[in-house]
Amino acid sequence: MIIIGNGFIASNIKQVKLRNKSTVFFTSGVSNSKCKDKKEFKREYKKLKQAIIKFPKYRFVYFSSCSVSDKSRSSNDYQKHKLNIEKYIKKNTKNYKIFRLPEVIGKSKNKNTLLNFFFINIKKNKNITTSYNAYRNLIDMRKIVTVVEFILNNNYKKRTIEIVNLNSYSTIHIINSFEKIFKRKINYSITTQYQNQDVFKININYISKIYKKLKIKFNKNYLYLELKKIYGNLN
Repeated sequence: MIIIGNGFIASNIKQVKLRNKSTVFFTSGVSNSKCKDKKEFKREYKKLKQAIIKFPKYRFVYFSSCSVSDKSRSSNDYQKHKLNIEKYIKKNTKNYKIFRLPEVIGKSKNKNTLLNFFFINIKKNKNITTSYNAYRNLIDMRKIVTVVEFILNNNYKKRTIEIVNLNSYSTIHIINSFEKIFKRKINYSITTQYQNQDVFKININYISKIYKKLKIKFNKNYLYLELKKIYGNLN
């Protein structure tokens, strides 16, 4: 098993135990969804191409983003880049799996994630601007590892799979969860900028069947409890 990358996903994916050791996990992709730097996109492309050439007979696993299916973000550089990477993998590898992920809950140093952005602003007591139509899907890294291991060891035919929470949460709900954790009010304001925008919905039919087999559930307090594990105090 080969892991290319040394970031948050790479450090956790090491826990995966595979029967087929001839597997490459490419986790060295652009992680900032607001990135517009063409040099960063080219860096990922170059590294990915090199990996595919170096390990032509290996199963290739790539972590993409669920946001590539979000029509409201289809013109963004990051989403375009991820889709182009997916297309390249499909065209140039015979054995691959693409796992599309939503917002991942876990101890990450990436300041650009939604949760870390919220946490940093809460610590500084800064105002957070959000919208009634802003929803995000969040899932913890432990479940991702469990599902990836199960899918790869059971030879699922579907090649592009979205590993997501069965529920999406409004950003206001997320902020309220942080308020519950820190036991204080958080400064936030509502913008009307996106009030006519459709709420992005992720298809959960396929992954739901896998969750049933693994007995994975998302209870009512799931988000609060997961956030409390990671952001339990303001220190």
